[in-house]
Amino acid sequence: MMYRHFVVLSLVGLIAIANADPVPKPKLKGTTVIIPPIVTSDGTTFSGYGVELVGKIAEKAGFEYELSLSPDLSYGSIVDNKPTGMIGQVFEKVSLMTLTVLKLICKFFISES
Repeated sequence: MMYRHFVVLSLVGLIAIANADPVPKPKLKGTTVIIPPIVTSDGTTFSGYGVELVGKIAEKAGFEYELSLSPDLSYGSIVDNKPTGMIGQVFEKVSLMTLTVLKLICKFFISES
């Protein structure tokens, strides 16, 4: 008899959980620049291959995202020893991610001894 009560209580608990308000998804801020066909915009919304990919990842991973254009519409560079553009937005923690095609170029200095 004790097992039947446990099963009934478990089912009531599962129904209560199923009917509870869903846990809100985290909303991540992202920065981008326009790079057709990866990212395009009609002035109000973003579209393109990259936007579709991030949408699928967000759906599977359980988060929402919000994209905005880089303030200076650039990838980023160093000005007065501070990063600018999309990279600056991430560095300053204004955005958590960037949506773009990045090519990083590293310079290595080898001293000749």
